Amino acid sequence: MEKILDVSGVKKSFKNNNVLRDVTFSIKKGEIVCLVGINGSGKSTLLECILGIQKITDGKIVGIKNFDANVGYVSQNFSHFLDLTVMENMLYFANLYNIDDGRIEEVLKLCYLTEKKNLIVKKLSGGYKQLLSLAIALLHNPKFLILDEPTSAMDPMFRMHFWEIVHDYNHKGGTAFIVTHFGEEVLECSRLIILSKGVITYNEDIKTISKEKNLQQIIEIIKQNTDGLYYG
Repeated sequence: MEKILDVSGVKKSFKNNNVLRDVTFSIKKGEIVCLVGINGSGKSTLLECILGIQKITDGKIVGIKNFDANVGYVSQNFSHFLDLTVMENMLYFANLYNIDDGRIEEVLKLCYLTEKKNLIVKKLSGGYKQLLSLAIALLHNPKFLILDEPTSAMDPMFRMHFWEIVHDYNHKGGTAFIVTHFGEEVLECSRLIILSKGVITYNEDIKTISKEKNLQQIIEIIKQNTDGLYYG
């Protein structure tokens, strides 16, 4: 199976603070991989290293070829143009990738934004803003999605829509790497990785955790691998 991302022996230090101590894992095409860890475990630093925002101290990260063209990214905080409409935001990013109007309308419909396309973004709820972030990330039909706590501002209905979209993307051949604090979202994924104090403490397929996909069992596994500090 083709590897979309390969992280090997990665270390990252800031002065005397070893944030990532020896991180090794890979993501294969077609997976939805979930990364969980308490605050301060190194999750954000790891994502910044994968995205090339931070330079690693040691180790190696091999990403998908033509990274910018093949990766879509959604951060935990909305970072697009609040004073423009939904459509104006979409058109701006479509122009960067030379994407036609047909694809814009397709993604707006997929992300429940067709009826919102003429609204100024700052008037949208937090849930719709994150759906717009996801729409923009999907616009150029990337092979790999990186999602950093994308549902933290969403109510249960928006989170359901969000995961419907991610699964649709996955069923069409896409691969996703998502950071989350929600134990139940682990059940939406194919594999769970737990990061604690800069080290991978758990890396298993979801199907090996529980045939019944029991949420309480998921939470117990996360607690056991994060010094018992995870509360779901």
